[in-house]
Amino acid sequence: MQADNALLNINNLTLHYYTKNLEISAVDDVSIYVEKGKVLGIAGESGSGKSTLAKAIFKILPSSAKILKGEIIFDGKNILDMDEKTFSKEIRWKRISYIPQVSMNSLDPVYKIKYQLLETIFVHEDISRAEALERIEKLITSVGLPLEILNKYPHELSGGQKQRVMIAMALLLNPDLVIADEPTTALDVIIQAQIISLLKNIQQEKKLSMVFITHDLSLLAQVSDMIAIMYAGRIVEFGSVEDIYYNPKHPYTKLLLKSVPNIKDRKRKLESIPGEVPDLANPPKGCRFHPRCPLAQDICRKENPSPIRVGPNHYVSCFMVGEGNA
Repeated sequence: MQADNALLNINNLTLHYYTKNLEISAVDDVSIYVEKGKVLGIAGESGSGKSTLAKAIFKILPSSAKILKGEIIFDGKNILDMDEKTFSKEIRWKRISYIPQVSMNSLDPVYKIKYQLLETIFVHEDISRAEALERIEKLITSVGLPLEILNKYPHELSGGQKQRVMIAMALLLNPDLVIADEPTTALDVIIQAQIISLLKNIQQEKKLSMVFITHDLSLLAQVSDMIAIMYAGRIVEFGSVEDIYYNPKHPYTKLLLKSVPNIKDRKRKLESIPGEVPDLANPPKGCRFHPRCPLAQDICRKENPSPIRVGPNHYVSCFMVGEGNA
């Protein structure tokens, strides 16, 4: 699964967490790409491995995590081969930035916003304080915040304001790739809409590449060019927004879409997906979705399906595709 214009290529990435008694298969043989100037949306239920994948790209995995195989190729270089010092100096924040799920846990409570933004710049760039402040003020204004928040502490800001600060921080060094890991999770629906609109406008204006992670498929339709559907650590379907929304192939993708309200068809009954996400310390053999899949056959319980190409940029991992069932 490759693209000629890809800024980021993840190839066959496998990542496990280790505890005293357990080995958890969090990411299993994942291959996806992000094109230059495009947005890749990653969707799936909680526990599917979305945030783990984001942390692997940004190299902030906990010590309990171990990458067993695979590559993360950013702009032609495998960042997994980089030592921490090189990655921190040359890539992290400068070329790849990160917007976390809960901004209140990412801002230092004892420093004012201005000093936290200044520190981000000074760690990576040798510029004057006046130049840094000018850049900060422009960014803070561009994300819809008043300049007075620069002299406030994080606890003095609302959830939406803190998330906007994190967006500004992610853009401070003009990165090539922004990873947005469920950036609207802790916000109410009105603020969610504002943040999504802000991110979309900034991405288009600056022609950024972006990985946008969420469990909400309706959000992805607004911001994404390509979408990866993730289930229990694996990518089950990958394609354009049109492929995923209008021509889904995997049974899991179809069931996810049926669980999303449709204002154009208010009479359509919403459907839930039976069962639960499997225990990744003891995942089911074969296709990990088979215990919940209405189309599962014997082969699904025994073997893991490989991705097959069903369109120009559309891939699906399912034995039933092409069998008249999916």
